[in-house]
Formats: sequence, C-alpha cells, structure tokens
Amino acid sequence: MNEFYLDYLSAYYYIFELDIYINANDYNKDLDGYLIKGDFKTWALITAFNPKSVVMSDEENKANNLNLKKDLSSYFFLNSKSGSKNDNWSKEFGFIAFNIPKSIAISLASKYKQNAILYGETKKKSELVFI
Repeated sequence: MNEFYLDYLSAYYYIFELDIYINANDYNKDLDGYLIKGDFKTWALITAFNPKSVVMSDEENKANNLNLKKDLSSYFFLNSKSGSKNDNWSKEFGFIAFNIPKSIAISLASKYKQNAILYGETKKKSELVFI
C-alpha cells in the first residue's frame, strides 16, 4: 500500500464552481448529475502543487499550476481544492478536467511529479490512482 493512501483516501476534494465535495473511492450523485447534463463521460482531479508531497513556496505552486492549466487547455475544466480533513497537509489548488482520458491524466500527473490523481467515470465511484 502507498504511504499516502490513507491520507488521500480521507482527504477532501472540492470543486469551487459546483460547490461539490468529492470523496476518494466513492460515488457522488451531484457530480454524476453534472456529468450527465454536460455529456461528460470521464473526469480527473489533478494539481501541480507540492510535487512528490514536498512543500513548495506559494509562488512555485502557482507557477506549476499555471503550466498545468495550459496543458489542460484542450479540455473543459473547473477549479478545485483538496486538503487534509485533519490538517496533516495544507490545501492544494488544482483542476477537475472533463472528458480527459485516464492515460492523459496520469501522464500530466507524472509530468508534475504528483503521487496520485482522483479519476472518475459517469455512474461509477471515483478512483484514487497512484502514479
């Protein structure tokens, strides 16, 4: 088991524009309703903050996320935030990209040295995917 598994499993994942919280490895009917209404089949929640869980400065994190945002420009995406429910780690801003293939999401996570992403498909539980 990955050393961060329990932390990521218990973390919160929030989509600002939809005012929706997502849990890892769980089904979210509100998000699913948005997916169906928007004709989206898949989604991935990804950040470029704190590569390999090494805390970076706000400036470095914002610069990394700006580059990730450019990499996601061919997908529809919204802004997200994730963090520890018990304050073990600070909040991280990122994005939820829609209709993104899992392989592309994993590739981007690898590019930005992330440990994991949250990935989902309509009518299914989200999946915590370790890179």
